[in-house]
Amino acid sequence: MSATDVYIVDANLDDLSPPQFKKVIADLEPDLVGLTLLTNEYWKVLHIGASIIKELDPQIIRVIGGVYATIS
Repeated sequence: MSATDVYIVDANLDDLSPPQFKKVIADLEPDLVGLTLLTNEYWKVLHIGASIIKELDPQIIRVIGGVYATIS
């Protein structure tokens, strides 16, 4: 993955399990991952995703945005 490549992974749309999400991120080998959540009701899912990324590689920058990040 070069510095200019951008990929959008919609774990909800693709119905990815945590292990599947981990594999997608591992395969992409990103420097930065943006996570967004459009509702507060599922905040735990965002934290699970961020934890998976950190577990994979603590050097991957994780950026959280969306409604949850804005109002929290």
